[in-house]
Amino acid sequence: MEDLITSLIHALSSAGLHVVRAMNAQTLPRLQSPMVAVGMDTAKCEQNAISYYLGQDAQGKERYGMQLGTTVLMEVFSPGTGDGALCDDTVCRLIDVFLQGFDGANHGDMSIAGTAYDAKTDCFRCKVRVPLFKRLYASDNAGLFQSYTIQGVSQ
Repeated sequence: MEDLITSLIHALSSAGLHVVRAMNAQTLPRLQSPMVAVGMDTAKCEQNAISYYLGQDAQGKERYGMQLGTTVLMEVFSPGTGDGALCDDTVCRLIDVFLQGFDGANHGDMSIAGTAYDAKTDCFRCKVRVPLFKRLYASDNAGLFQSYTIQGVSQ
């Protein structure tokens, strides 16, 4: 799971966004520019029929798989001055990162709450939830799971 969050933070930072790990709102610094706080909302590890037995690799070894999933909660904060447009602009940039894709994860449908002023933090805030998935495989049923990607086209 740590790899998923680290990959996401790296992708958002590479896109020029100010990104931090999620933190307690009381430790929020006085903002001069927008910031994205990234943390995990929920997490799960799935084994199902489509990912449990993957078949054989090129060397004839059987492959078994599972999918790790987490819902990432990102809170976009912007200074409390103005009308929240900086917050909305930052959310749009965040969406662009997911549309372009980033290394190490696939994502599901985003859930975006409306931007609203939060008097407690003196910031505009917008919550964005995104399910992220990482597929893992092992050479045998008791083996060490490693990252894998699915190639080919579903028909």
